[in-house]
Amino acid sequence: MEKTYVNPDLFNASLTALNLWRSSRRYCDFNFILEDGEQLYCHQNILGVVSPYFDAMFNSAMEEKSNKSAKMQDIDANVFRQIVDYCYTGEISLNEDNVKSILSASNFFQIDWIVNECKQFLVSNLKPTNCLGIWKLAGMYFSEELHNYCQQYVLRKFSILVDVKDFSSLSLEELIKLVSSDNLMVPSEDFVYQAITKWIKADFTARESHLAQLIDHVRLPYVGKKYLLNRILTEDVIKMKETSCEMFPKESSNYKLSGKNTDETQNQLFKKRKTMRCNVLLAGGDENRCMVYNTLTQEQVNIAPMNEVRCYNGVVRLNDTVYSMGGLDKTALELKTAESYNISTNKWTYIPPMDKGRAGFGICALNGLIYVCGGYCGNNSVECYNPATAKWGYVANLTAACEVRAVVLENCIYCVISGSFIERFDPREGKWYELPMVELPNSCGFFDVVACGGHYLYRIGGFSDEQETSLFSVNRFNLRNYIWEDVAPMNFCRREHSAVEIDGDIYVFGGSNERGSISSVECYNTRFDKWSAVDPIQKELCCGGAVEIPSVALNH
Repeated sequence: MEKTYVNPDLFNASLTALNLWRSSRRYCDFNFILEDGEQLYCHQNILGVVSPYFDAMFNSAMEEKSNKSAKMQDIDANVFRQIVDYCYTGEISLNEDNVKSILSASNFFQIDWIVNECKQFLVSNLKPTNCLGIWKLAGMYFSEELHNYCQQYVLRKFSILVDVKDFSSLSLEELIKLVSSDNLMVPSEDFVYQAITKWIKADFTARESHLAQLIDHVRLPYVGKKYLLNRILTEDVIKMKETSCEMFPKESSNYKLSGKNTDETQNQLFKKRKTMRCNVLLAGGDENRCMVYNTLTQEQVNIAPMNEVRCYNGVVRLNDTVYSMGGLDKTALELKTAESYNISTNKWTYIPPMDKGRAGFGICALNGLIYVCGGYCGNNSVECYNPATAKWGYVANLTAACEVRAVVLENCIYCVISGSFIERFDPREGKWYELPMVELPNSCGFFDVVACGGHYLYRIGGFSDEQETSLFSVNRFNLRNYIWEDVAPMNFCRREHSAVEIDGDIYVFGGSNERGSISSVECYNTRFDKWSAVDPIQKELCCGGAVEIPSVALNH
């Protein structure tokens, strides 16, 4: 009989011993002379195994090979020590002060693992004050993935970045890459012009010649007429460059003042930027007040209040109209009433009521219809509202009568019931199906659910009857394999909160816990499985609803 045994500690123990030998220069066969004068001794075979650069150096005909020594110029001594330490320990310590230098060194020495860890560190610590520098760094080291991620971040945060010190240090090519993008997120096209002139004025003598080239990337038809007349055409920068920029005011005036769509407008200049998704309408709770929260700037604006107080109501958007339905009134009566909010006019209007009063129910929009599903107090019915006809009707009932949250994925409605199991409704079949083997072990109430990433839904927070506590936990369900999995927990435990997906991030607003109502807001990055706190809302929001809306609401 023969059996093979493996010592799992051998390799770590061997490296530890080799590192001790290095400290005492035992069996060392090479030394590096660092910038600060220190001689750093090492074993060629250890460094050569970890780094293709060192392997090539030790096996080349270079003078260093015969001398068993090399001067390390143009590299920080402390950074090089960390690189060599890593070769023996497999550990590297990163912080905001050293990560760029270590990325540069590890890229030079071709140590891919450190390079990747540096990239992940930079991404996880990306913020407005450093993102422009990291974006440039990624371009220098040909890291396409990091460069693209940073560029998307910069495009999303552009309205904040114009006030960051690094903005004025952008090159002409970098600024053009941003302001020419369809994905640039700005409050208005006027803002693009403001950013351009701010960059030029930061070094006017050197940059004034670039004005005409930059102005070409302002989408002229979307500049406000008043702003064009009262600000742009009277701008000193424009007046001083009247000749080179002649086309800008002429073409803009022709389009904005006459309203004619000429042949010249059929180009990139007149292509509308992609819809900016950054505003969340919050409605419901113990008051009828409503507000809009801008996730880019954290600006908060009060808008018209609903016609009545709605607690545990459902909120959904269909096209450019927001609907708030049901909920509990001040006497805890389940409401049948419903109302719609016109984003353009900033006005709430009653629509026909539901057939049954509901609270704690699921709500979603699919194929031009609004579905309300289940609710507290043993309600398993599902009603459907058609805004085109202003009429309600019933569809098939859910199999269970409990608290429900509803989302749309792949043209079907998914209802998470009592936070633990799922039913699917395909409107083409008109039937509900309970998904097999997907029940979570910890059922809960007062949770929220968000669809994200095409085939995932996230159950967020809630209250556990078993544990008698509010939850930090977040679970993700994969439609591809019908499996629940845990993801990073929130920073704050909460129930009765509202969650919204915006461009792949999940924002969670307010709620309550054992200490009472809370105003905190946090954002989950689905790609890197990380929660970050953002500016809180002005007042605690509990038992209400939230929905993403177009940016026009902030004009009220």
